[in-house]
Formats: sequence, C-alpha cells, structure tokens
Amino acid sequence: MKVNNHEVGYRINSIRKDLGLNQEDFGKRISDAHKSLVSKWEKGQSLPNNERLKAIAEIGGISVNELLHGDFESYCYGIFDAVNAAEGYDSDRAYKEITDPGNKRAFYAKVFDYVKEYKYDYEDYDRICNLYKKSIANEVHGADYTNEGSFNYLQLELEKIKWGLRDYFYTPVVMNDTSDAVPGDEVTIAWGGIPREGADFEMYEKQEELITQTKIKLSDLEMDYKENEQ
Repeated sequence: MKVNNHEVGYRINSIRKDLGLNQEDFGKRISDAHKSLVSKWEKGQSLPNNERLKAIAEIGGISVNELLHGDFESYCYGIFDAVNAAEGYDSDRAYKEITDPGNKRAFYAKVFDYVKEYKYDYEDYDRICNLYKKSIANEVHGADYTNEGSFNYLQLELEKIKWGLRDYFYTPVVMNDTSDAVPGDEVTIAWGGIPREGADFEMYEKQEELITQTKIKLSDLEMDYKENEQ
C-alpha cells in the first residue's frame, strides 16, 4: 500500500509539537537533520531515510509502520475502502446494505476483528484484501450454513492455517526501505523470517504446499458446484 507522504508529514509534525520542539531542535535529535529537511518532511515533500524514520518513531513512542501508515485499525479501514473502490462494491446494489455509510463502520469493525484473530499486521496487505473480499462475499451472499457459504468458510479457515503455519515455523521480521522515497513512490514493506529452533524450511514448504493444494481442490469443487447449479 502506498505511503502518503503528506500524512507521514502530519504525523511527524504532531510528534514534534507534542515534544514542544521547533524544527531546528527536532532535527538535532534526528541525526542532526537540518531544519529545512524537517520542513520538507512535514510538508510531505520527502520522506526520512530508514535511520531517521526509526529515530522519529522511537521518540514519538510508536512503530515505524504506524509512522508510515497511521494506527493499524485506520490502515485496515483504508484497505477496505480501496477494495470497495477497486471491486466496484460501492456502486453495486448487491452490496448496498454493507457499503451504505450507516452500516459500513460496523462491518469494517467486524472484519477488523477477523484481522486481529488471524494476527495479520501491516505487511500482510494482500491477505487483508483477500480476507475482506471473502468476508463481504459471506455477508452478501447469505453464506451462513449454506453450500455456497461453506466454500468461503473453508477458504478463510485454510488461509488462517496457512499464515499461522508461517508464524509457527518462523519469527517474523519486517523490513522497510524508504531511503530515497519521494512523493508518488510506493514504499515496499517486505516480510522476512528467522527459522525457529527445531523447525526447518523443507518441512514448512511441504506443509504449506499441502494447504495450497487443498485450497485449489476446494476452488475446483466450488466451480463444479456452481456449474451444476446453473
């Protein structure tokens, strides 16, 4: 998900003001950054490099991800909004009851509970998107305790198992690179991991592949079911 330089700048500005510092004194605490550079950050004209991002986040009492994207709940809600726009949910009558402004907030909160249950984090952008799509499909198509709903239910559970397996075998490590970011750039947040003692990559790959093949077979079964229903 793209980093909004202006929103990052606003958060940097808020941290600085909360500390009661002017731009010159704030810069001195961030690797002796010149006040003109601090001004560019706050105006969203550029982003700090990795070292300075970490320093700003530390003195602000937040994580680097929160500095870049805001609090995690707002970050997820932004993803939900983006999916609605990309998939046309906002303009589709079939999804009106969910995307209506009066109901949207409650549904977002429900999906965010799933996000927390699956222990997703900022780096799990694609997983959060897929989870939202599955959740909205369940809600709209009357998925509870129906044949169609069982497919969505199982896919969600398999996805949960898949990423739970990753965390079982590996200690996650998040890597950010914003060194030369300028307005319009997309900052990549990649996931890496350190194998846990007693666990190995070969076994992880075999078990992950088993889950992947199960998901594929489930999708094939769903397609057969839908074709027979027509």
